[in-house]
Amino acid sequence: MVTQGDTAASVLKRTAKAHRLAFETTGSGELTYVKGIDGLYEFDDGPTSGWKYRINGKVLDIGAGSYKLKPGDRLEWFYASEDEAAKEDKESSP
Repeated sequence: MVTQGDTAASVLKRTAKAHRLAFETTGSGELTYVKGIDGLYEFDDGPTSGWKYRINGKVLDIGAGSYKLKPGDRLEWFYASEDEAAKEDKESSP
């Protein structure tokens, strides 16, 4: 159930605690970043792997604490083994 002011980060935290899943984040508020969920962490599956989320099927490239969920929004967390945008950034760096 989404409550007023919920974000992808706040729903993850509440749901993980309710189901006794370990999770690790850094930052706070709009800058919350999810490092790991239930033992699976960023970079576990390569240099651009990590946790991302979708709202209504669309991947958002903003912090997990930025987007305020609306009633009816569908939130989905998923682990990406390879992030093409991040991979391109690493390849173009000196």
